[in-house]
Formats: sequence, C-alpha cells, structure tokens
Amino acid sequence: MARAHKELIRNARRYVRKREVTRDRGKPDPSGLGTAREMIDRYIALATAFRKIGDRRLRDAALEYVRELDALKAGRLLPENEKRGFWLSDGEECAGIAIVYDWLYEFLSREERTLLVDRCRKRLLATGLRDCRKGGQWWFGKRFSNWNAVCAGGLGMLCLAMHDDCPEARRILPHVEESLAEFMVPLRQTDGGWPEGLGYWNYGMTYAFGYMLSWERSTGRTHPLMKLAATKKTLGFPFDFFPNGKSAGFGDNDSFFPCAFHYAAADRFKLKWVKGAIDRLIAKAGTGMGGLMGGPSICCVLHPGTAGPGARTENRVAKVRKGLGWGVIADSMPEPTLYLCIRGGSTRYEHTHLDLLSFRVLVGREWLIENGRIGPYLHPTAFSQHRFKINELNATHKNTLFINGVGPLPGSATDREQTVRGQGCYGVRIDASSAMVVRNCFCARLALMVDDSALVIIDRVRTRCDSRVEARMHSYHDVTFGKAGAVIRGETESLRVTYASLEPAGLFRAATLPVTPTHPSATVMRWSPIGVHTETVLVTLLTPGRSRAAAAVARDGRSFLVTVTVKGATRELRVRPDLTLR
Repeated sequence: MARAHKELIRNARRYVRKREVTRDRGKPDPSGLGTAREMIDRYIALATAFRKIGDRRLRDAALEYVRELDALKAGRLLPENEKRGFWLSDGEECAGIAIVYDWLYEFLSREERTLLVDRCRKRLLATGLRDCRKGGQWWFGKRFSNWNAVCAGGLGMLCLAMHDDCPEARRILPHVEESLAEFMVPLRQTDGGWPEGLGYWNYGMTYAFGYMLSWERSTGRTHPLMKLAATKKTLGFPFDFFPNGKSAGFGDNDSFFPCAFHYAAADRFKLKWVKGAIDRLIAKAGTGMGGLMGGPSICCVLHPGTAGPGARTENRVAKVRKGLGWGVIADSMPEPTLYLCIRGGSTRYEHTHLDLLSFRVLVGREWLIENGRIGPYLHPTAFSQHRFKINELNATHKNTLFINGVGPLPGSATDREQTVRGQGCYGVRIDASSAMVVRNCFCARLALMVDDSALVIIDRVRTRCDSRVEARMHSYHDVTFGKAGAVIRGETESLRVTYASLEPAGLFRAATLPVTPTHPSATVMRWSPIGVHTETVLVTLLTPGRSRAAAAVARDGRSFLVTVTVKGATRELRVRPDLTLR
C-alpha cells in the first residue's frame, strides 16, 4: 500500500503537467469509452491526491478534467451518445463526478458548485431522468446484466452526492432503487454467483456496491438490499475461481483483480477472510488495487494500510454454486497443487459461451488444459444473432462433449449439477442431457479428484440410435501424443493424459482456428470411439508430472468399473449408469 500511495501522488502530479490521454493509444475508440475512462481515473486521482497533500493545483486540474470530459461528450461524441442514450460511459462518469463532488465539496466555492451541478443537470441527469425508468433504456431492471448496475448505480451515486442541490436527483433515486433491486435480488437464485463471469462481476458490483455503500453513509441506515444473504455471499464468489491468483471462470471476460469496492463491502459485512484474501493478493502484486471507478486511488482512502488476518484455507474442495452451476475441485484452496473448474448452468445469459460441461485444469500456477482463448470483441458480430458462429464462442473450441459433431446448443442449460463424495474421491457431476442436439438422450460428466493427486473425468452418453461421441480437450502448451494418451509440457509443470473407453477408441490431433489469424492456435486432443454406438463411456485420467499412469473401464453388471493407476497405486471406482458413485 505504501507503493500505491506514492504512485497516486506521482501520477496526480503527472496528470497536471501532461494532459494528453494515452489509454488505448492507436486503437479505435469510436464510442470514446476508453478516453472517458482515463479522464475519470485522472480526476478521481487528482481529487484524492488533493485531499492527501492539499496542493490546490490538483483540485483545479480535477475540475478541469471534469469540464473537458463533459465538453467532449457534448461535442465530438454527441452523435454517439445520442444514439446510445444513457449508457456505460455515462454511469462511470456519474460515479466519478460523485466522488469528486463529495471529496472537494468543502473546498469548492458556491459558484463552482453551481457550475458543476448545472453541467450535470443539462446532460447526465436529464438523460438519466429520461432513461432510468420503465420504458426507458433496455438495461433498466435487467437481471444478470452488468449494464444495469453500472448505469443505474453510477447515476444513483451522482444523485446521492447532489441530492440537496438538485431536484432531478431526488426524482431519479426511486428509479435507481427499482433497477438495482433487479440486479441484486436474483443473486439468491445463483448462490451469490454471477453468470456473466468474473470480469463482469467485478464491473457490475463496483457500481452496485458503490451506490449501496454511499446510500448507507448518506442516510445512516441499512440499505434493504444489504440485508439479503446473497449480497454478503457474493463477495466470496470470485475466490472459488481465482486459484493461485489465476482467473478460472467462463465466458467473455475471465479477468479478476482486487477492487476497492470489494474491500469496502467486505469491511462493511465484517468478512475478515475476504479482506485477508484481498490483502494477500495485494501483497503478492506489490501494488494497490485495480478496477474502474478510480480503484487504485480509492484504495488509498479505504484501506487502513496494514494487512488483515490471512485468507481462510480449505482442503479437499468440491463445490457447486447452486443455480449458477459452476463447479470447483481442488486439493486445497486458495493455493492448490491441482485444480479443476467445470461449467454447468445456462447459456442464456449475456457474455456466456456454448461451453457447458467444459472444464479447465490448473497444475501449480499453469493452465495446462484450457478452453480456446478469446480475443478482443469483434463488433458487431459478437453481440448479434451470429454470435455463436464465432469459433471461440461456440462449442468448437471448448473442452466438452460432442454427439454427432455437435456440442451444447445455444439457449441450452444443464439439467443438474451436484457435488459427489465417496470411495475416497470428491468431485462434481453434471447432467447435460437436455442441452444436447439428440433428443431423449442421456449425457453426463463426472469429474473426480482421486487421492488428492489426480483427476478422473468419466463421460457417459446414451442415445436411441448409433451416434458418434467425442471428448475434446485443448492446450496451448507442447503436447506429445501417444496411442491412448498424451503428455502436456508447460513452462514449469507437466500433465500426463491417459484415456480409456468402453469400446475401441482413438486419439486424434487437431488445431483450433482462431478468428484472428495472428492469435495462437491450441492443440486439440480428440478422444472418440472408432465406431458409432448407442452407448459410449469415456475416461480421461489427468496426473501431474510425467510418471506412467493407466486407466481402464469395464461393465460391472448394470454399472461400470473404472480402474486407474497412479504412481504405482491402483484404485477401483464403481459408477452407476447415471454417473453417481455406487
């Protein structure tokens, strides 16, 4: 944190001297979102630094940046903003101005306050009053959409800051409350998880909690949405999918980093373990926090400067976020030796991919098995009816199952996800029968940790007619193929892959075709029976290191006997036809 404080002051002084905006230099920015974000970060940093050291030049520069951004949006970017209505950039701008107005309030003259309020009334509050209501913008009251929280939450923060100075602010607040209720209340359905993914959890929650925490400080009361158990529970969601400081989610935006709002909310709920987890990440990074809404600057105000108690440790982890459907298997958390995340749930939400049943495997600090990586958004295709024709977004580049060449379908969902423990193993079972192209089929995947040191994935597909079934895995590291297995060699870790099948099967090599040709291709391991069958059972054994391993599967009455050998020790697993442990 000491380094973060020094960087805050150094950056603020640089912003006074050097006014040119440098974010995303050379990249197209037709909406002005990148430019606006840099300007917002700058005026929050300047206001924060002014409160710390009292240099009036910092205060003046913060106000000038506010004026410049307003002039930009009312000038060159006016056609774009008129087309979009009140949108993400406006929500972020509102939150930034709210922070500056609040922190500089006692250092502003009456004329400066009036000028700032009038500037907001003409554009931001006028547009917000029009769009933040039923029948206004599409994002109003939208469930599981980061747009709702960013737009309504940012606007609400500005309304709180100018509540006593502007009648429009008081008129808008009830609509903000109505919209944000539809953002927070559905968390009860997903066990605090967020289907848009880690990056959009960070983004939306920044402004949702920014508003609710501001509301509580302004009123001295508990915000009704803060009374929901899911509101508290969501603060722990990202840490299940951030092993060894590596983002492990699914969807368009898989990034996660500690943010100032997260720390403030954890402090509000007295979640010492969350604060400890954030402090651990800050210490490892050697800097402060990240995030929008002036995250690096705000953390210098909200963080006490001393680390809290350590993050909690869990062993033999097998979890499923009920309603969300995402699962985790790890020998320990938050610093596992072997970790697997697996995707259940629905493909019906924004920013999701056709990746049901897919999984990712982390060995130490290296992702040795991944879904196909995505690049920058390709507008407008990525958000059109043709979205799932992009390879990186459809099942083609996912570690999932394919029946007759087709993976999980658009708009589909898994039927059930559950944790499994028994026979010395622990893991996650997912039934995705209704998500597949073949009607009235059975399709499920069981992922297990064996002896805290190896992963076994068992797949079973049952169809009425003979079908071709394939289990697919991807890696961006060196892969050496054998007849029924492979070895993946990373920079520091390696992973042996050993396959088995109820019927004769083969392992085939392929490569992905990224939409952007300059992006790296992944090596694809395709494990599939040679023939077509009405019933297919496939086994994938994953063992860290390069030591020999073996796997086999056979019928055991109506059930199946899976035999795995790791480091000379043999384990027998008995599995029912529905892939529950017998």
